[in-house]
Amino acid sequence: MNAIKDYILKFIYNNDLRDYENRAIIKELPKNKKEISILDAGCGSGLLLNQLHEAGFTNLHGLDLNPLNVEIAAKNKNLKIKLGNVLDPKYQKNNFDIIICSHVLQIFNFNEAQKLFIELGKILKPGGILIICTLNDFKRFFKHPENCKPYPPDSIFRLINNITSKVSAPLMNLDSDFPKYKFIKIWKRYNPLFFLESRDNSLINKLGIILNTFQYRYNIINPLSYNAYIMFLEKFKN
Repeated sequence: MNAIKDYILKFIYNNDLRDYENRAIIKELPKNKKEISILDAGCGSGLLLNQLHEAGFTNLHGLDLNPLNVEIAAKNKNLKIKLGNVLDPKYQKNNFDIIICSHVLQIFNFNEAQKLFIELGKILKPGGILIICTLNDFKRFFKHPENCKPYPPDSIFRLINNITSKVSAPLMNLDSDFPKYKFIKIWKRYNPLFFLESRDNSLINKLGIILNTFQYRYNIINPLSYNAYIMFLEKFKN
C-alpha cells in the first residue's frame, strides 16, 4: 500500500497544473534571446523562475509580498528576488522585456486590477510582452478564500479596449496613465472531461485529484469549458 501511495503522490507532483501553465508560458518566449529581462510579478516561491533558469534564461527577477516566499525563491542565487507589492513594484520605467503575472489578478477588485495593469505597464518596455495567467469565471472559483473576483478574457479585452460603443466609453479613459496593450494570443486550461469533487467529503476530493490529474496528463479534457487561461499582451511602442 505504501508503494502505491508513493506512486500516486509522485504522479500528482510530476503533473501539477502549474507545470502545464509554466510550460505553455516558456514555450512562447524567444528561444534565441536568453538574456532578455523577465520579471515574475507575484513570483511565490520561485517555481516558474526556476523553470525559466533551467530553460536557459539568465536575466530573471521576482517580486513577492510574502517574506517567506522571497526567502525560498532567493535560495537560487541566479535569481534577483525582491520583497514588494505588485501594485507598487518600484522598478525603473521601461525596465523589462517580459513581465509575467501568474494567479495574482483574481485576488484583486476592479480598481486594484486596473492599477495592476497600469503599474506593470510602466515598468514594461515599449514592445514588451505582459503575460497574465488567471482564473476564468467558473462555479468553483470561490473555493479558494483568497479569490476576490474572476476575470474572464472578455473583461480584459474590455479593459484594454479603446473603442467607444453605443452604450459605454472605453474604461481605459478612466485613467490617463493606462498603457496601450495589444492582444497577441490566449492559451486555455480546459476542464477535465469527468470532474469529481465534493465540498464536504475529503475522500471524494482526494479521489478527484487523482482522477483529474490523470485526465490532464493524458489530455482527457472538455474542449468547451476552461477554468484558467494565459493571455499574452504587447505594450505599444508609442
